[in-house]
Amino acid sequence: MAYALLAWRREDPTRFQDRAGMFQEPDKKHFKEKIAGADGLVIVNFWASWSRQGGYVSYLLRELADVLDDRDTYMNLDWDVEKRLAKKLNVFGVPTLLIFFRGKEVIRHSGEIERDNLAKLFEEARKYQYSFPKNPP
Repeated sequence: MAYALLAWRREDPTRFQDRAGMFQEPDKKHFKEKIAGADGLVIVNFWASWSRQGGYVSYLLRELADVLDDRDTYMNLDWDVEKRLAKKLNVFGVPTLLIFFRGKEVIRHSGEIERDNLAKLFEEARKYQYSFPKNPP
């Protein structure tokens, strides 16, 4: 297990695409517009190369791609590179997972997380998604 995780960490986790194409390169200039204008959930994962758990959360998100809706967007942001954005979002540690819907943060989780608990976070976020009116005033 440790060897497989180390081998995977050699990749750059910001550069992967799943088969549905929902994993996107972060666009820092238009971050607010991107999270406000998304049709589904926007999942933002802050990780760091020096954090073993940050890489593990990225790996889990890849594995859970089938749980995500086609309308969902996923962004993997390196905390060391995106410090200014992390500060704006009050992210002070890694890994931190933020889930937005219609521009509002609905879920925040900091620290390590197991696969089952991560799936439960997505289920919880879906409750927010389905409780929002279709066309808010």
